[in-house]
Amino acid sequence: MIYFKNIVLLSFLLLFFLFGIIQCTHFNIGPYEKDCIQLKPEKNNMIVGSYEFMDRKASCIISIFNRSDKKKEPVFKSTKIQDKFEIQVPAAAVYSFCYDNRKNSDVTIMFTLRVKESHNVNDSELSTIDDVKQINEKTSELFDQFLEVFDEQERMMEKSDLYKQFNEKMNSKLILWLEIQIILLVVLTLVHIYYIKSFFEIKTIV
Repeated sequence: MIYFKNIVLLSFLLLFFLFGIIQCTHFNIGPYEKDCIQLKPEKNNMIVGSYEFMDRKASCIISIFNRSDKKKEPVFKSTKIQDKFEIQVPAAAVYSFCYDNRKNSDVTIMFTLRVKESHNVNDSELSTIDDVKQINEKTSELFDQFLEVFDEQERMMEKSDLYKQFNEKMNSKLILWLEIQIILLVVLTLVHIYYIKSFFEIKTIV
């Protein structure tokens, strides 16, 4: 009976932490734009996420700061086009996820950002059975793997959506260019007909 209760409790914890997931999103960063996103993790939590710029020539700095730190030294800083981060939070504080565009052009950033809560269960609160300890460790491991797969899936779906929007814009431009070509072809045909007709009219007069 105790074993069954422990399984139910672990399952409940797993479902509970699923609601803390932040899905992948994207937005445009303007020329020389600099801004931050605030989040407040609790003690022993982790700030986990990744980012990717769609423009391979983008020049942007991504950094994460602890706002309680008087030195304002970043706990994470990267200038790469694509990167991941996993930051341990020693104490509850407000953190800032900041971006700084260094170029005079818009860039599109796609990123995932979440607070990974500590869900290690004290074995003494559950039972002294070794099987429960193994289940607890396995559940935590599976949960971490699930979050990694989920983040990757969300990132791929977001990238697919961006490419779809890009293709739709390109298709609309191609259709517009095709219409312009048709109009030019019709105009050119009419001009040719006019000149040919004029030529024969002149020959007839002579």
